[in-house]
Amino acid sequence: MALSEGAGRNAADPTRLAAVAFIEADRTLRETQDGDQASSAFLALVDKGSIGPKAAMAGTPYA
Repeated sequence: MALSEGAGRNAADPTRLAAVAFIEADRTLRETQDGDQASSAFLALVDKGSIGPKAAMAGTPYA
């Protein structure tokens, strides 16, 4: 999870991705005062950080 690593976090811990996404959403909310934009920022980072695990699970019962 490059996002976690970029923030100096352990990439193996999925809670790190959520924390990074939350921080970005909080920053967006403070800058824009727009809850929808903050929510979109959070979800975009979670989606981006989930690409690898989704690809790894493709073709398995967990996909």
